[in-house]
Amino acid sequence: MSQQGMAVELPLVHRRSFSARSILVEHSPKEIIAIEFLVTIAAYYLGILLSPHYDILVGGRELVFIGILHALITVVTNIGLGSYEFTKRFRFSTIGINSCVSQLSAFFFSIAITYLGFYSAFGRLSVAYGVASSLVGVVVLKLLMRQHVLMNPYILSTLGSSALLVKIQERCQREHLGFRCLPIEVDLYNIERLLTAIQANHSKTIILSSAFARHENFVDFSLAAAEMGITVADELEFYTYLFEHIPIDFIDKRWLFHMGVLRPSALFMASKRIFDLLFSCSCLVIFLPLIILISLFIKLSSRGPVLFVQPRIGRYSKLFYVYKFRTMHQYSGSSSTQPLVTSKNDERLTLVGKIIRPLHLDELPQLVNIIKGEMSFVGVRPETIAYGQQMQGEMPVYHLRDLFNPGITGHAQLSMHYPMHTIEDTKKKLGYDFYYLMNQGIVLDIRIICKTFFKLIFP
Repeated sequence: MSQQGMAVELPLVHRRSFSARSILVEHSPKEIIAIEFLVTIAAYYLGILLSPHYDILVGGRELVFIGILHALITVVTNIGLGSYEFTKRFRFSTIGINSCVSQLSAFFFSIAITYLGFYSAFGRLSVAYGVASSLVGVVVLKLLMRQHVLMNPYILSTLGSSALLVKIQERCQREHLGFRCLPIEVDLYNIERLLTAIQANHSKTIILSSAFARHENFVDFSLAAAEMGITVADELEFYTYLFEHIPIDFIDKRWLFHMGVLRPSALFMASKRIFDLLFSCSCLVIFLPLIILISLFIKLSSRGPVLFVQPRIGRYSKLFYVYKFRTMHQYSGSSSTQPLVTSKNDERLTLVGKIIRPLHLDELPQLVNIIKGEMSFVGVRPETIAYGQQMQGEMPVYHLRDLFNPGITGHAQLSMHYPMHTIEDTKKKLGYDFYYLMNQGIVLDIRIICKTFFKLIFP
């Protein structure tokens, strides 16, 4: 099994075949991004060339560069908006709204460039022609992709019954995902009859309940299915793939080790550290005026220190001190009676805290923690000692999230709303944490960073 885990490597289309359908339903949207990037450039060029104000003799070289720049901004914006996520990419709202937002973002950036005079051959009207043409081209492309998926749904078969299979079936019935999920009521004792039923459904992937995966004929059935080009998937692995979440009640330490959660790539960890250093130092320089301004407002508006320093659980469960701007009045009671989590309208919040906390500007000092190597930009949320000890008593696998550096942002932070008040909320968050740890890589980190940036702009 690969280091990245079956949730990523699990093929929806057998790897010996390659078709347009495999591109459209693949979990990693690299092909879709590449196609959209090329269509955006081509449509943008066409729009500008059709503009009556564009002089091709003067602006030929400039056209090439600004077209690529426009397409790049469009794609990055779409990544930040989640347009390529598996469960969203073919929704009408995603196709319409996100396409407009991404094109407008690129449009205003292009206008800024032309306004500064870097591209003399481009007037604002020419850029508008290019953006309009690009928008039409991308929307038409996505509608054609959506229609192709709906007309040619990928057929899955499920074998057995369980709570996870029910959730998988419900999710697959959503039209825009491009799946059709058909249950099969045949026992594994009759392998020939079971394979006949799968062929009758024209299924290319069959999802087994955990009970069936432990059946004595499971290996024989898997080998027979592989010879027919049919992919056999365990319900837990496919659920993880489909929901980008690991159900904590169905796993243990052995499963996490087997899926590669506890074995990160040394190359990735080294590149992640280099990125953290470069990114945090750059942000510290860029946001230095804002950091000084916030510090002054905190000092003038309430009593107490500017920074809130608190011990948190770091990598390998070692304690470190996290730095944040103080957003609350100094607590005068016993620390044992202080709430473990902060509510939305917490009375302890200061005036400045009510402004900067929703924008997450109180976390800017954590850039120092990243430079010191105590945190990463992307990772699991660092917990307080009391909260971590409480959760470890409830969930034996909870401490495994501490095998890696905590982060300012992460998959769980973007997927759930804070604060969490119940054990079930924490279990769900831990499932997102483990999904990230199982699939962590450069592509996923870039996606999380883009989504974080746009979530701050469009909360």
